Parts: sequence; C-alpha cells; structure tokens
Amino acid sequence: MKNKKAWIIGTAMGLSTLMLATVAFAGTGATTGYDALKALMINHRTVEAKNATLDLSVSVTEEGRSVLDLQTTMKTASEAQNMSGTVTLKGTGVDRAMTMYHTGTTAYMNVSGSDTWFRMDEAADDMQARRGPHAGMRSGMNADMQDGMHGDMASNPDAAKFGEAFLDTAMGDLKNSVIMTESGSGRTFSLKIDQSNMPELMKAALALGASRQQNGPDGSACFPEDKLAELGNPAAEAQLKALLPEMQALKAAIDLKDNVTVQSIDFSFTVDADNQPVSGKTTVIVSGNAADGTAHTYTADMSMKLSAIGTTVPDTFNPEGKDVQVVQRPERDYAE
Repeated sequence: MKNKKAWIIGTAMGLSTLMLATVAFAGTGATTGYDALKALMINHRTVEAKNATLDLSVSVTEEGRSVLDLQTTMKTASEAQNMSGTVTLKGTGVDRAMTMYHTGTTAYMNVSGSDTWFRMDEAADDMQARRGPHAGMRSGMNADMQDGMHGDMASNPDAAKFGEAFLDTAMGDLKNSVIMTESGSGRTFSLKIDQSNMPELMKAALALGASRQQNGPDGSACFPEDKLAELGNPAAEAQLKALLPEMQALKAAIDLKDNVTVQSIDFSFTVDADNQPVSGKTTVIVSGNAADGTAHTYTADMSMKLSAIGTTVPDTFNPEGKDVQVVQRPERDYAE
C-alpha cells in the first residue's frame, strides 16, 4: 500500500515478518539469541515451507479506542501453491469481509455485500518467476525480503561478511537484548526497542520510511483508482470503485502527516522443536501530527498463530451457478 496509514500497520507487520523470516536461528547452535539470529540471516533459509493454517490479527487503537481491526485466516498448501481464506476489516466507515481461493494459477475472490465473484488467471511461468521456487508459505513482502537476505549472501563470502558487518552496526547495543527462553520443546525469542535504546541507524531508517510515506502518492487505502481500468471488466471496476469512499474514510482515520515517530517496538515469536514458527506477537507505538496539526499516538498490535502444520488442506471453490466475472491482474510497478 502506498498510503500514509500503511506506515503504522506496515511497521507492525513488517517487523513481525522479519522475525518470522529468521526463525530458523533456533537450531543453528549459536550461544546467544543475537549470534543465532545473525547466523541465519547470513546463511540459507532453513525452515521448510509446509501446509499450515495461519490466523493473523492486526489492530490499531488510540487511547483504547479501536480505529482498525483486521482478522485473517488462511489455509495454505505450499507444494501445490493452493490457498483459501477470509479477511475481515472493521474501522471508521468500514465493515467488510473478503473470501478468497487460489488453486494452481486460478484465484477467486468475493467482497461481502455482493454476490459477484472475481476470477483472476495467471500464467504458470509468470507466477513462478514472480514468486520463485520456494513460493509456498512465502508471499509479498516476506518473499521479497527473504530473497534479498539470502540471495547473494548464501553464495558470496564477501557479501556474507558485509551483511554481518551491516547487521552488527544496525543492531548496535541491541545485540545484547535479543532474549531466548525455552519451554518444553519450544523456544521463544523476544526483543524490546524504544527511543532510549534504539540504534541511530535504525532511527534513521524508520524516519526515512516515514518520510517516504508522507511524501508518496495519495492513492486510496486499498487500491489506486487509476488502476481499476486495468482489470478489464466494467462490472469489477464499478464494484471496487464503489468501495473507495469506505477505504478513504479508513485512511483518513489514521493519517499522520508530520513528525511521525516510532516510539517503541516490542515483538516475540515462538518456534517448535523443528524450528517451525508457531506463534508471534508485535506491538508498535507510533506518534505524529495529523493534517490539522493535532497530535496522535497509535498502538498497533499484531498476533499470529500457525496450526495444523503439515496437515492443512485448503478449501476449494465451486463456481457452478455463481456470478463469476473474469478480471486481469493489474501490473505491479516494482520501481515505486
């Protein structure tokens, strides 16, 4: 998402994804949490993607008042690249649910309030090129980040040394703050960061990210209107355009313009005996000023849980007798 609201939610989800992308350090044999974390980030990914059910919750509150609530349940089959799931979104002016199914190269989606289903087909070679050989449980930001961390570093010793040095610098004194605790066959890793212990490099990176969001395009909170025509279906374009006012209202409810600051980050995740992530939590507190100059402080909470690992079977969709509209997949501008 290219809007400013996404800075709050994206920070929470992005940091949790970073930790989840590095869960395999539990089995590297390192003596400290940080040493193990660094070993994994430099070496190959070692957690094998498996079938699983993911429950994800993201909420944004201000002084106890709910501003946004997102609930997601996804069932994935990694090798077959199949998926089914639901997403519910509640907030200022918004109360919607989306149901989706993905089988091979075909995806179906329905937005609550309509009987219409949208079908999107993708060429197999395009999907493989976009998602890579380890698509499975990886998607979007998670996939891009893993590819970036593990690509050159896995095969180039010099790149690995640079990555290690950069990580040491970025972490600063936080190297001593990565905590690992054991409970039965599981291990939990946690890290708490606030303005008092946040490394300067991290502060600069977060400030840069906030600045880019503040100065970026003002697209809608979900999809830019100028991209709707690329769907190639007037019915789909009209239905999604009708949702824009709701998305804009949600965006305006959490729109920080100036002095955006990440005050604190508190996250943890747990892995099982096979170093498979099973749960995680993140809390991010962000402050800033709205367009009218009023100060706001938002708390973004995210939690995730993986279950039925190795045994999940995604639900399937039967289009017979339903209103199905075929749409094209809009091209994504990776340069933005």
